[in-house]
Amino acid sequence: MSFKCNLGVQQMNYWVTTHYPPTVDNDQYNLTGVWIVDGKENAAEKLKPGDIVLIYQTKTGKSEIRQEVDGTRKIVKCIEGKEGIVSITKAKNKLLKDPKFLVTEYINGEKRWWCWHAETKKITTSGFVSREELNSVLGYKNNYVLKGFGDLKSGIKLITQNEFEQLLKLFKKNQINKIGTLDTEQNKKIKNKRFSIDESKEHLNLKNYIASNPSKVLKEDGVITIEKEYLFPTMDKADLVLEDYFGRIIGLEVEVNVENGQIEGILQAIKYRYMLELMKKRNIGESRAILAAYNISPKMKKICEQYKVECITVNKKDVE
Repeated sequence: MSFKCNLGVQQMNYWVTTHYPPTVDNDQYNLTGVWIVDGKENAAEKLKPGDIVLIYQTKTGKSEIRQEVDGTRKIVKCIEGKEGIVSITKAKNKLLKDPKFLVTEYINGEKRWWCWHAETKKITTSGFVSREELNSVLGYKNNYVLKGFGDLKSGIKLITQNEFEQLLKLFKKNQINKIGTLDTEQNKKIKNKRFSIDESKEHLNLKNYIASNPSKVLKEDGVITIEKEYLFPTMDKADLVLEDYFGRIIGLEVEVNVENGQIEGILQAIKYRYMLELMKKRNIGESRAILAAYNISPKMKKICEQYKVECITVNKKDVE
């Protein structure tokens, strides 16, 4: 499958990798990365930048033995894990060896050198696929706990596009069922009220065009329009609310033209991104802000880049 993201079109592989739950003293655990013990690195030799990596967190992890500065040794346990796919990430580099990485010693006497590592960038953690659902998609028995999972029992497995699509569908389904929204009945009543807005025909036509063609305008597969003129309890109104291929929420602000110094649209896009995270209950940082117009000046595009607002320009002839 060729997946169109805002970086262009690229062929990719799909992977599932397992993570132990974090240890009780690990406050930097961030549900990213591929880690493989020395000697089993061939299982991920095809891993490359741009590949999609699903991270499965096991229910239990092995307690580690740590060497203290004073020479004493202590046992560090893991917290209870979520036993399912908890994160969708994108590989930033291929698997690389870090010879400086220390050997991990466990209380059962086992020692493992997790020196092979590939960085991944988090796409979303606002969803879930249970162990049972994963087993069903991959053809394992229902009671399989993923012990010895993956190629060469490495903890990582290359999966097919079809398997990935099934898992992504489950991840987003559980996102809807488990997360819900904060759109209360009171808020819905507010939205049903009519408000007079001074909107030009050009603005309205552009907004309606994007709403009807979100994937085409964003040049991404799988983008859908959730709502037009989404009204917040604060009485702010987002021009468009979209959802991307991975289920991330998008606040999109429409402007006709954005010239130097016209920062209003940028501010609106930034504001809507964070407000939608709360209203649609996405995890913090797992949303997108987009400013769309017929023309955006280079200077304003640079400001957008600095503040992580994506810029989309639309050909006026397509709208007309």
